[in-house]
Amino acid sequence: MSDLRKSPIFIAVKSSFMKRKDLGLRIAGTIFAVVALAHLLRLVTSASVLIANWAFPLWMSIVGFVVPGFLSFWLWKISFEKHDL
Repeated sequence: MSDLRKSPIFIAVKSSFMKRKDLGLRIAGTIFAVVALAHLLRLVTSASVLIANWAFPLWMSIVGFVVPGFLSFWLWKISFEKHDL
């Protein structure tokens, strides 16, 4: 057990950097923003997507833009709020 506590992964997880909730919210918000922008790019270019010989409809990219876009905005917004827990 003592060898595990000296590992770099254990030290990184226990550090104050990894305990920051606002950082996790911003990373998740950024990932959702990238997904939303990918769907927006597909909408603008009207690119076709085939999944196992099934044509992915273009209207589904509207949902794929709105939902992750909202989640990204929401996560970034709450990452800047002050919470007393």
